[in-house]
Amino acid sequence: MRFLILLTFLLTTVSAWALTIESRYELSPENCTEVVDENTERRYNRCGAATYFLVGTCEEAATEIKKLDPTGTPSCECDNSNCKTALNPHLMQKMQDLLKSPHPHSDLPNCYNTLLHSLGINLGYMESSYDIEILLSTPYCQRREGRPQTGDVIWADGHGYYALTDQLAFNKSNPGQEIPYEVITIDDYFVQQGQDVSCQFISAEEAKKKNCETTSSAYTCNVPDYLKTNSALGTEGKKLIDKLEECGYKNLVLGQDIEEDILELSDSFLAIARNTLQMPKIEDVDPAIRKLFVDAYQETLDQESQGASQSEDILEVYYLFAAPGMDLHLFEEPIQRAILEARSRGFYPKLPAEERIAWSMAFLTHKYYRVLTGNEDF
Repeated sequence: MRFLILLTFLLTTVSAWALTIESRYELSPENCTEVVDENTERRYNRCGAATYFLVGTCEEAATEIKKLDPTGTPSCECDNSNCKTALNPHLMQKMQDLLKSPHPHSDLPNCYNTLLHSLGINLGYMESSYDIEILLSTPYCQRREGRPQTGDVIWADGHGYYALTDQLAFNKSNPGQEIPYEVITIDDYFVQQGQDVSCQFISAEEAKKKNCETTSSAYTCNVPDYLKTNSALGTEGKKLIDKLEECGYKNLVLGQDIEEDILELSDSFLAIARNTLQMPKIEDVDPAIRKLFVDAYQETLDQESQGASQSEDILEVYYLFAAPGMDLHLFEEPIQRAILEARSRGFYPKLPAEERIAWSMAFLTHKYYRVLTGNEDF
């Protein structure tokens, strides 16, 4: 058969919601390409596009769509008593663009940077929940009581997704090119994880009474200027954020090569973070402190894959970003021991929480570069 059309329907019924959501992937030889990951040898098809529909009465669908697109005109089509309304035209343009080719161009996109992209920050690569947790703890975000509203962050014990309405969300469940961007019902994530949907958006006391394994909360955030208004970054740092967002969009949405740009940004952010912490370079520190990190790094170093310059480079990152507040789980165990020992000697300055973004951004950008160049797994 010259053209293969595969229709995949996902129907999820929500008890408090009369509509269902249906997704249709139209795949054909023209828009599907087999991809082989060079590192893992995984094979999968990168295809487009993903089209979503709300299935139910036209009135119900129109009510739901008005929540995310107040000025839009829903297009409802009925076949006898079966009606469905196209959802894609009412999503933000950036989401429509992603769904035209829902499998990303690299393994880097995950739930964290997909969430930030939806909020208006294109950082390109997020290793862990650490930076999201910093964001949620700032005055830019306030926890909402009850279910989320359009534009809210949904945070479910380390997984983040974007609320399109109080019933729908934009999501990427895991990193990897084979995991697509998707529209889901908000309850879908809990159902997929085998969790109790009644454990969503409740207080800690209620969750304890219900013995919830996983809970979720909604946050309303005003984030477009979150990074750029941070005083620790300074004028130059704010310009670098603009460049990093541009790189993130080019890499993750357009699939362009940005390795050289990211390397330059990484070095610049390291300089800003070092100045913010008012710390010397690794080669100029107390020899005893330096030896802690050199010895620890030697335990983690694979001499066959890491050159001397790379060793010194990553050693600088380990040393610099061990300041109080940096999440230790981001580091290998030998490095954790060195960090704790250096902290116990009173080596690191104490840093206000709102200024952590300076070295957090530098760490993130450096990791982004190392993953892009194959020197580190995501």
